[in-house]
Amino acid sequence: MARLGAAAGAGVAALMIIAITLWYFGQAIILALEAHGMTPAAAHAIAGVVGLVLVGAIGGVVSFLFRRRRVTVRATAPGNPTADAAAQLGGIVAEQLMGNMRDHPFGAAGAALAAGLAVGAIPELRDLLKGVMVKH
Repeated sequence: MARLGAAAGAGVAALMIIAITLWYFGQAIILALEAHGMTPAAAHAIAGVVGLVLVGAIGGVVSFLFRRRRVTVRATAPGNPTADAAAQLGGIVAEQLMGNMRDHPFGAAGAALAAGLAVGAIPELRDLLKGVMVKH
């Protein structure tokens, strides 16, 4: 859990540094254009267009990285028909779950949040789950 927190903190810090860097980049473009004789309004307009192009490029990269991929089912070792059938059934279920998760990404997060709130709010349910999780 500490690693996840550290990774989230590092991600937020990186986003803040990127935002500040882009701000300075925009200001440098404005100053360079004004130094070449443009009016401040024209320099700001051109810097804004450059910023929009940059945002579009970042959006394109993100959409490329998060594009939909086909889930493939790996074959198991031959010999046991029950294991083969179970593996095929598990593969089909995994494909369905991944498809549903990609189509509705916030549904699983909402279900997990609701389950966490229910476990936290109902002491009997929490004690029951503790009893199940504790190894004897």
